[in-house]
Amino acid sequence: MNFLKNIWNKIKTPHGIWLALFYMFFALITAGTLVLVILVQKQTILHYLLYVLAMLALTYFVYTMVIL
Repeated sequence: MNFLKNIWNKIKTPHGIWLALFYMFFALITAGTLVLVILVQKQTILHYLLYVLAMLALTYFVYTMVIL
């Protein structure tokens, strides 16, 4: 239970290395989604997986910008 509480606190109040790693992840997911949309015309399950990851990453990105 303490492990989950610790993770939740890191997500709720991001700083340091966690935030830098997340911003790199966000950039990679965004670039990957754009490349996949441009290069692969037929929709696959990978498209939808990247869409969901990009949506979650964008949501958390906006959250970190607001609290910082």
